[in-house]
Amino acid sequence: MKVLLLNPPGKEIYIREYYCSKVSKSGYTQHPIDLLMLSGTLATKHEVSVIDAIAEKLTPVKCEALIEQGSFDVIVFITGSVSWIEDSEFLERIKNKTSALMIGTGDILLEDYKKLLLENNFLDAILFDFTSDGILAYLDKNFENVTDMAFKVDGEVVSKETSRAFQKEFYLPTPRYELFPNKKYNYPFVLHHPFASILTDYGCPFKCNFCVMVSLGFKFRGVKDIIEEINYVKKLGFKDLYFVDQTFGVKRERLIDICNAMIAEKINMGWVCWSRVDVVNKDILVLMKKAGCHTILFGVETSNDKLLKENRKGFTSSKVRETFLLCRELGIRTLGTFIFGLPGDDRESCLRTIEFAREIKADFASFNVLIPRKNTEVRKEAIKKGLINTDLEIMDQSGSFVVMELANMTGEEILKIKDLAIKKFYLRPSYILRRLITLKSLYELRLLILNGVGLIKKTFYRKKIR
Repeated sequence: MKVLLLNPPGKEIYIREYYCSKVSKSGYTQHPIDLLMLSGTLATKHEVSVIDAIAEKLTPVKCEALIEQGSFDVIVFITGSVSWIEDSEFLERIKNKTSALMIGTGDILLEDYKKLLLENNFLDAILFDFTSDGILAYLDKNFENVTDMAFKVDGEVVSKETSRAFQKEFYLPTPRYELFPNKKYNYPFVLHHPFASILTDYGCPFKCNFCVMVSLGFKFRGVKDIIEEINYVKKLGFKDLYFVDQTFGVKRERLIDICNAMIAEKINMGWVCWSRVDVVNKDILVLMKKAGCHTILFGVETSNDKLLKENRKGFTSSKVRETFLLCRELGIRTLGTFIFGLPGDDRESCLRTIEFAREIKADFASFNVLIPRKNTEVRKEAIKKGLINTDLEIMDQSGSFVVMELANMTGEEILKIKDLAIKKFYLRPSYILRRLITLKSLYELRLLILNGVGLIKKTFYRKKIR
C-alpha cells in the first residue's frame, strides 16, 4: 500500500511529537519522532512517503495538492492539543478528497478516543504507541492481532489497548531517515547539521505528576539495535545526534553499554540528550563525554523543594546544584527546564526559581507554564478542584497562553513571570558574551542568532490568555 506520513501545515511552527504539542518558542523544528519511528515499521511491508508541512513551510493549499497528487491508500498523521482545531479542519478537507484510511497519533487522541473517533469522520483509527507494529496487522485487516490502537469497524469503535509494559526490551526497524527533509530541521542544542533523532527507549519509569509519560509504561531497545541505527545515520551523512528519550540512561548498565559501544565503534559524533540530575554521577558523565555527549537537558522545574516533592520529582534543589556544577567542571553544556504555575506556586517562589536558573549557571534555560495535559495526575486534580473544565482540549505546552490559573496567581501574572524569566536569563551582557566565546561552529552561531531573534519576538509579542 502507498502510505503517507503527514505532519500537517499550521499557522504557527508547531512541534507535535511524543504526545506533547507546542508552539516552537524560537522557530526551531525537529523530526516528528512518532512519524520517524513509524517509517521503519511501515517500510517493512509498504511503500512509504513523508510530507512534513511544518519543516517545509507548506501552505494548506500546497500540502493538499501534494496529497492529492500522491494518491495514497493510507495517511498516518500527527496532531496535538495546540493545533487540534486547525488540524481537524484541514484533515476533514483531505478526507473529502481522498478515499485513504486516516490514522492519527498525538496527545489529544490519548483521552476520549472513542468520542473523537465517532465525532470526526476523517478519523479512521488512533495509535496509542508509535513504536508498536500493531498498525501492520490493522492495514492487513487482521483485526484480531491489532495492538495499541482504536479503530472503527462498521461505525463501531474497537479498542485494542494493551497494558503498558515496564522494563521490557523491544525491537524497532531502522527508521527511514532519507524520506524526511533532514536539512530543514534545526534544534537549538545540536552543534552540527544535519542531526539525527534517536529513540533508545519509550516512556518513562518516573512519576512526575504533570507528565503524560507516566501513563506510557517504560520499555527499551537493545544496544545492538541502537548502534546499528547510529552507524546507519552516520553513513547517511548526519553529523550530530539527538537522543529523544525522556530520560537517557535510566538503566545505568545499559547506558554504560551504549557509551562503550559508541567508543568501540569509533562513532565520533557529538550528541545531546535528556536526563535527570539524580540519574547521572561523575563517573557516568565522564563516560558520556568520552562517547561524544556535549549537552544534557535536565528537567529542574522549580527551586522550591516543597513543590519538587509535591510534584513527585524525586530530587532536591541541592542535587540540581551538584549535578550542574559537575557538568560545568567536565565541560558538558546544560539546559534547565522550569515550570511556572505549579499548584502552590506564587510570585515569590517563581522569582526565586528565576534566580536559581542563573545561580546554577545553566548554559540554556527553558521557561514554561504548567499545562494540565491529558492523561496526567495534575489534570485530574485541576478538574477536581474546578481549576479547569473537563472539556479543555486546546493547550500549548510552551506557554504561549495560559489555560489554568492559581488561587494566588492570575494567568496574566504567570505569563509576565515567564517573560521576565526569559529577559533576566538571556539578556544579561555576561550571558551573551559567554555564549559568543564558547561557540564551537558556524552552524551554532547561526542557530544562536535565529533562536535568539525568535525567542525575543515570542517574548515581546505574545498571545492573549485563552
